[in-house]
Amino acid sequence: MSRSAKCLALATAMLTFSGVSFAAEPIVLPPGVDFSILPPPPADDSPAGMADLSVLLYVQRDRTPEQEKLAKEMASPSVFAMGREIFGPWFTRENLPKTAAILREVSQVTDKVKNDAKNEWKRPRPYVRSSLVHPVVGKPGDAGCYPSGHSYGIAIPEFVLTAAFPEHAEQFDEMIHRVMWGRVIGGVHYPSDTEAGRLLAKDVIDKLLQTDPMKEAIKTIQEEAAPFLKKDQENQKSKAGE
Repeated sequence: MSRSAKCLALATAMLTFSGVSFAAEPIVLPPGVDFSILPPPPADDSPAGMADLSVLLYVQRDRTPEQEKLAKEMASPSVFAMGREIFGPWFTRENLPKTAAILREVSQVTDKVKNDAKNEWKRPRPYVRSSLVHPVVGKPGDAGCYPSGHSYGIAIPEFVLTAAFPEHAEQFDEMIHRVMWGRVIGGVHYPSDTEAGRLLAKDVIDKLLQTDPMKEAIKTIQEEAAPFLKKDQENQKSKAGE
């Protein structure tokens, strides 16, 4: 085998191992996808802006140790850990390398929309606005809190999984809201920040799902999970027959 052929074989093996194929088209945002769906964040002295702070202070006043624990857990949410609550122990990156690669690629491709939105408004964090706000999670950087990066970041892969497994839509949505609530409890986001992150992610994924590469990606996710789902069904039938 020539040196060039060996290099090509090695490259092919590496791409196959990572879940990427030469035949697969790259996932890219369609033209016109941006953050224009979002309204500006409410001004601090507006009724909505004052309500944002009031909710945060109210939540802070009654914050329980269990809620603080949730906030800290949601500071580093894991799509696969959450997925195991729905599908079971087989839902791991190791078992689903193609799915993991697709979710990672989609997150990377869509991240710019969120960053552009943050740069547009640069809304100060709640604890910067008011010394009465006391976060119980790490204080993020000063990129701005609108929209919430955590809410957007978890909603992107969860909405992709919703497209692949629509029968679990309500459970995926619960996962998104768990992270949203964690950021409010944590004292680093207003409710309007977290909802903006969710809505923006929904708009971006809805438009991305209209593209052929993303449609193929959804099929790949479904096909990779199919053997595990089939085994689950067989186990359930076996238990029912006992």
